[in-house]
Amino acid sequence: MKIAVTCPGCLSRFEVSEKFAGKTGPCPKCKKEITIPNLSEQVVIHAPESEGPKDAKGTPVLKPIRRVDVNFSWPLAALIGGVSLVALVIAIGVRFSFAEPPTALLAIAALALGPLLAYGGYFFLHESELQGYSGQSAWGRAAVCGAIYAITWAIYWLVPVYIFENITMAETSLVTASVLLLVMVGIGSVTAVLAFDLENFAGVMHYLLYLAITMILTVVAGTAIAEPLARTGQGAAETGGNKKRAVQVAPANPAPANPAATPKPKT
Repeated sequence: MKIAVTCPGCLSRFEVSEKFAGKTGPCPKCKKEITIPNLSEQVVIHAPESEGPKDAKGTPVLKPIRRVDVNFSWPLAALIGGVSLVALVIAIGVRFSFAEPPTALLAIAALALGPLLAYGGYFFLHESELQGYSGQSAWGRAAVCGAIYAITWAIYWLVPVYIFENITMAETSLVTASVLLLVMVGIGSVTAVLAFDLENFAGVMHYLLYLAITMILTVVAGTAIAEPLARTGQGAAETGGNKKRAVQVAPANPAPANPAATPKPKT
């Protein structure tokens, strides 16, 4: 058994054999005479006894639960990036295929992207020191969270229609849109905190990730979600119309400038 010794002169630490217990000798570093402590003076730290049932030999019956770390997944990041790219291409195609994207198509896109973005955002924002959700548990929470995220867009569409009697989202004023967006962020943040046990700030960022991506895709698809965007699109259309009107086509048989100068046929 080794005896731990600390020199009082140079404070160096070393170990000696138990046969030198109680003897005096020089420090191997500073050569000062020191006394080796006895075995009875050694401080022995015992591991705490485990709680719970034990067998006849005193061995714990229950095994400790191992922590499962939720790490960043490159395949998941590639899946999210690929789906987002496909959604962007579809949005561009919808812009040139419809004068106004169908509401049903926007609802399907919001529901389809919700669980995937919620699942991916959780891996970026969850607290690494805590054991995270994975597998079916994580996907189930992401499905519920994504569905509620899509409902927040339904609130943005239904409130102006039934309360302010707007026909389209393009008639929503900037003030109304700002208030509705704040309500959406509040609902989405609370949902993220409750679904994934995130911190308050992380919950806000989790919903803003979904809101930013879906809003960009909605604008790219040609949907004016508020009055300022509708004015911008209308101004661009009027500018294009003015350019078209500025181009005049000359007639095939131009009329003479002075009708009196036109010679009359001889009779």
